[in-house]
Amino acid sequence: MLGKNPGEEILLGLVGRFWTRSGGIRRLDGDSFRKFTEPDFAKTVWNFYLSEKENQTVLSTETRIACMDDRGRRNFKIYRTFIRPFSGIIRQEILKVVRRETEFKAVI
Repeated sequence: MLGKNPGEEILLGLVGRFWTRSGGIRRLDGDSFRKFTEPDFAKTVWNFYLSEKENQTVLSTETRIACMDDRGRRNFKIYRTFIRPFSGIIRQEILKVVRRETEFKAVI
């Protein structure tokens, strides 16, 4: 976890070579994540954000990617071409699960 504003937002981060078979994942703390610049890697930040709209709580998510160099950008661009549709589906499914769980707990 990179950071949080309780009741408002959570930031998750991951470093890797997502386009490789192993993913090249590096487990880093927040400070190391921010300082990371190794070539041919990408950093991704994924947030979950709560907001109010028409007396309802809305949960949204956004993914941001930063590639560390041109080679990483080229590799990620190819990878993204194939993974992008599935990435959107995964985010939608996660949001559905969170909604079901929170609505279920609200009823109890």
